[in-house]
Amino acid sequence: MKPTPIRTRIAGIVFALLMSAGVLGATVAGMASGSAAPSPVVTLEPMVVMAPSATRVN
Repeated sequence: MKPTPIRTRIAGIVFALLMSAGVLGATVAGMASGSAAPSPVVTLEPMVVMAPSATRVN
């Protein structure tokens, strides 16, 4: 099997660094607090769902 050329390896590393920087930048921009209205907080109460029993007692 032929080894990967050094130029291809360097290009892959540069591309990976650019993409990770872009993802990190997008994450930070999404988390930054801006002048937008705060998002509503939704709270859920715990609920237990039980299947109906097979036999019915009257």
